[in-house]
Amino acid sequence: MPGIWSVRAPGTRPWALRIGLIFIAGGFLCRTIWPLQLFAFEHFLFLCGFGLVILLTADRVVMGHCASPTEMTPKSKTWRWMAWLLFIAAPTRATADLVPSTRVSHHIYAAIMVLALMLIWFVLHFKRFSRKPPAE
Repeated sequence: MPGIWSVRAPGTRPWALRIGLIFIAGGFLCRTIWPLQLFAFEHFLFLCGFGLVILLTADRVVMGHCASPTEMTPKSKTWRWMAWLLFIAAPTRATADLVPSTRVSHHIYAAIMVLALMLIWFVLHFKRFSRKPPAE
């Protein structure tokens, strides 16, 4: 783990991975500081933490198996949008549990953001799913 923090993030995906790991630690920290609001802070842990890391892993697998090396650019505006959608969705979803008067509207907003994120990811990789692997 120390190697991931010792150098500057060379691109968008490593930056998002670091942020995801910070949200995992932050989610556990919030759960210990405020144990009565357990469900509210689990959204930081699961959406921005584990969700982002799993999405990055899936992206790496798809890119590794189905993309040419020229398609794997270090900086990606699409991944920045995707990461920020998650960074907005998790606090929105946590607010729904912390402020009961906003529950329904914030559930809807967070669900729309996560759905948009998943659609962006699917559209980004749709052409790669049908690509045949190169002959060895």
